[in-house]
Amino acid sequence: MIDSHCHLDMFEDWKEVVERAKGAGVREILSIATDESSFLKSLQIVKETGGIMAIGIHPHEAKNATSQSFETIRTLILNNREIVAIGETGLDFYKKFSPKDVQEEVFRRHLELANKLNLPIIIHCRDAYDRLLEILDEEGTPPQGIIHCFSGSKEISNEFLKRNFYISFAGPLTYPNSTKLKEIASYVPLDRILLETDAPFLPPQSHRGKRNEPALIVETYKTLAKIRGINLEELKEIITRNFHALINLERRKKDGKV
Repeated sequence: MIDSHCHLDMFEDWKEVVERAKGAGVREILSIATDESSFLKSLQIVKETGGIMAIGIHPHEAKNATSQSFETIRTLILNNREIVAIGETGLDFYKKFSPKDVQEEVFRRHLELANKLNLPIIIHCRDAYDRLLEILDEEGTPPQGIIHCFSGSKEISNEFLKRNFYISFAGPLTYPNSTKLKEIASYVPLDRILLETDAPFLPPQSHRGKRNEPALIVETYKTLAKIRGINLEELKEIITRNFHALINLERRKKDGKV
């Protein structure tokens, strides 16, 4: 199984978390660094575990971003083969921990960098889908990307699919009241779906109210397999294929970038 979005740097016991994930059958974890304080810790973790990561500034942290932040991101990407994507970045107009205009400017800087370096972008969006799509079109959508922990409508999912994005579902897919989310998960083409934990956040139904971790992603896989009416092992193969197509590991190995 693949966990396409997890914050390993937020676990003090990350070594045990990674071992439990392996024991549960999780083959790869994309660890997401979300602010400058997490960049080096995340990098240390993926180097020690042979993993991969994405690097960016979360919209909640946008108010703390500087030009030097983006120079740091660029330098780390160019000098560390483990960094395979940019993000998570985007817009969050629900909590508004950073001013809207600041979030938008920081998002644009991420898009510029992703386009220059030809890397996938990982997007966080809450209560801002229309504005985010406008900015994507203004700046130019990177070659590929993930809309992580998707919570929008069928119409919004179509807009991301048109722009060559993968739609990623997390633990909320397993919740009994997630009828609309399940409908969208039944609609999105299988070759455009990814699954994630967003751990330590958003645990699946069986662990609601507790800490989430990658080993628990099997519940989300089982839920999606039931929704799509396919064998669990077949779904695992599809998600793995999708993930590898997104980050294009084979090409990056040949280029000496992984």
